[in-house]
Amino acid sequence: MGPTYDYTITAIAAALFASALIAVILYFSLHRRVAYLFFALYCVSHAAKVLMKFPWLTEEFPGLNPSAVPVIIYGIVILGMLSMLGFILFEYEIKGQWRWWTAAASLCLLSLVGFQEGWYINAMFALCAGVLILPIRRGQRGAVLTLVGLGGLALCTYLGYRDFLNFGYFLGIFFFIFCLLLAVSQQIHSQISQKQEAEIRSTQLENQLLKQTIQPHFLLNSLTNLQELIYSDVEAAGHFVQSLAQELELFCRVSAQPTIPLATELALVEAHMRIMEVRKGQAFSLETLGFRGEEYIPPGILHTLVENGIKHGYKDRGGRFVLSRRSEEQQVIYRLRNDGETNGSDVRVGTGLRYVEARLEESYPQRWAFDYGPTATGWENRITIQKNGKEERL
Repeated sequence: MGPTYDYTITAIAAALFASALIAVILYFSLHRRVAYLFFALYCVSHAAKVLMKFPWLTEEFPGLNPSAVPVIIYGIVILGMLSMLGFILFEYEIKGQWRWWTAAASLCLLSLVGFQEGWYINAMFALCAGVLILPIRRGQRGAVLTLVGLGGLALCTYLGYRDFLNFGYFLGIFFFIFCLLLAVSQQIHSQISQKQEAEIRSTQLENQLLKQTIQPHFLLNSLTNLQELIYSDVEAAGHFVQSLAQELELFCRVSAQPTIPLATELALVEAHMRIMEVRKGQAFSLETLGFRGEEYIPPGILHTLVENGIKHGYKDRGGRFVLSRRSEEQQVIYRLRNDGETNGSDVRVGTGLRYVEARLEESYPQRWAFDYGPTATGWENRITIQKNGKEERL
């Protein structure tokens, strides 16, 4: 055995320790899954087995009986095989683990009769393959890869035993570790995907709830206004009901759509202004600036902001709203200003504003901003939408 052999052994041990380090990092990074500790122990045990092959071991440790080395190596083999089983059981969350541990312990005790290492390794390969059938039947990601790695390890071990492949066992170990890492990456990807899907479902449910809430919220406000009109002006109340029916019909028709033409949204806003003119006996106007006529926006957001503006900013007088659009290189900015009275200390996020935010997130996820507050001349709402590089009518 020359320097080349020593270098090969050193490289194998270093690679195994590096794999163990990766497993430890995964353990601390991903919810401290016990499976990764078994993975690390598996790599360390085989690195120790490699180091036991160094001929200078008895020279460095003169008190070590050379006849004890095979016994130590056999103990390391048992530890490695048990670590392999532990990884599979915990990675794929196998139920009734005590049965498999009992079977593994029985195989270990049987193998101690005559130190039948080859028989023990083959038996543990078969046991681990049997365990993997369960997650494969359940369709768990990574289980097939783990079984492929196990099969490759068994094949390389056999070829090495028959002298058809140098370092066959350790080459099989690396193939198995490679497959385990791929399987773990699949598991991680699956967990990330499930988390993202859960977040998306949560957002969709929240948006759906707000969509269902905004209509009765809007209707309740309108009915409150109608109740006041009935006692003060019956004729105006009749016109109010007719206009309200038209507005509600339009709102219900578009609210389920992700985006609608700006012209449709403005028609909804104008309908609400006409209703409030009947209700308050005052005139309201909407001026638009910078629009091309082909913009699409989420339904109901301008209607909601105008409704809030009239409700909180105008008591005994009419008012003027100005809606402007400015397109920049990376973003589009919408501003809705009014000249209503404001109280800067009374800014609360109610159903209407939550609806606006939910609609923006649904249509432009993670690339919008919504700011609002008093100005020197009234109130301003500002919606900023980042462009996504695709054809998008903003």
